[in-house]
Amino acid sequence: MATGANGSFSYRASGGGSADYYLEITWRQEYTPGNNYSDIKVSAKIRRSGGSAQGGTWYAWSDGGISVNGTRVINWYEKTTTGSFPYSGNTQDLGSGTVRVYHTNATSVTLESTAIDWKNTSYSSASFSFAAKSETLSLHAIPQPFTLTLSAGTGANIGVNRTSSPTGQGTGWLSSGAAIFAGDVLQITGSADAGYDFGGLTVNGAGFSSGGSVTVSGNVAVAASASLKTYRLTLSPADGSWITVTRDGTALSNGATIYHFDTLVITAGADSGHKLTGLTVNGAEFTSGGSLTVSGNVTAATTTKQMGGGNIGGEKYLPLVGGADGKPVRYLPMVGAADGSRWILLS
Repeated sequence: MATGANGSFSYRASGGGSADYYLEITWRQEYTPGNNYSDIKVSAKIRRSGGSAQGGTWYAWSDGGISVNGTRVINWYEKTTTGSFPYSGNTQDLGSGTVRVYHTNATSVTLESTAIDWKNTSYSSASFSFAAKSETLSLHAIPQPFTLTLSAGTGANIGVNRTSSPTGQGTGWLSSGAAIFAGDVLQITGSADAGYDFGGLTVNGAGFSSGGSVTVSGNVAVAASASLKTYRLTLSPADGSWITVTRDGTALSNGATIYHFDTLVITAGADSGHKLTGLTVNGAEFTSGGSLTVSGNVTAATTTKQMGGGNIGGEKYLPLVGGADGKPVRYLPMVGAADGSRWILLS
């Protein structure tokens, strides 16, 4: 509940002997932001200034009271027990009441106090009276809510913290669709999930720096974007071997762009006359046909051994698969074997 306009005023009575009497009226507007009505609370009292109050019981000598927009808020009644007021001090409360007024914009209402005579039954000469009066009460507009809309793309996050509120809405984090009010101060932040690059924030379509604040004067729409991190695929097959990398069944070439969270299937093999001796991915041994979830650059490499005879540097060799040093064992032709068809082991 918030307090809007308020005020007080007083009317001096006529009569009253050596004392001055005043009818004092106090009022205030109370509302809840977002509602379409205010509660006008009114209280009244009689105050004596100077002189001496006569003992006995004072009575309203006619029906009357105080009304707001024609609705009676405080009543006093002619010569009834409930309408009597024992008067011995400097003030006497006449009562209080509340009337509801429907509005959203600033408006005015009328407060009226009826003419009233007050008499002391113990002293026929002791009396005073107030003339009928009318006052215009100006009510504040009731703050109406605006809407906060948050639109975060995949991998993006938005945080909105209400740090102050002149209408008493409190502080704290808000979700999309929250009611916000004029004058609210909103601190807005944006971020990206792991594996994403943050693309930025906009507030009502304009670029906005994460961590900044806005003061509400209307609806607020916040959007944030993010994109998957990108990396590079590098294929380094050794001589006599090949590497195949597929993503969702589609083959990728050396230097291809790959994305965080991609699943890659990596397969390697050897050409005829060679044997595949190793496959590594980012330097670690990898099983051909296995899959990898991307979280950075990916480099796949192979190692091989040559199989069968060959002419290396002008000399004939017969590689020995499984040799301890992994090198071909050298053979030379027998003396007199001109075509080199007969071989003996030299080393």
